[in-house]
Amino acid sequence: MNEGTIDLLLYIAYGLLGLGIFAIMLFMIKQVISSPRQMIRSLIGLGVLVVVFLIAYATAEGTPVSGIETSETVLRIIEALLRVTYVAFIGGVALLIISELVNWVR
Repeated sequence: MNEGTIDLLLYIAYGLLGLGIFAIMLFMIKQVISSPRQMIRSLIGLGVLVVVFLIAYATAEGTPVSGIETSETVLRIIEALLRVTYVAFIGGVALLIISELVNWVR
């Protein structure tokens, strides 16, 4: 791939990210207006996510990769985000299994 193609794909990714953030903010405002009590649950979930990220960032090594020139901070953030993704995926699968078991027992 040449540099122009990569730049175009990055701009498309940035645009989609911005669109996603805009949609999230729009639905958050709608939710706060329709039921303010539900906002507390959202804030608790966001707080848990921030705590998981901080723990993942604190335990990230930031070991340099050969051939890639970047700072240790960027490497630690990438590693932390990967760990948060792993925790979220494993947690989601665990909750899915637990909810099915609870429904099966009832």
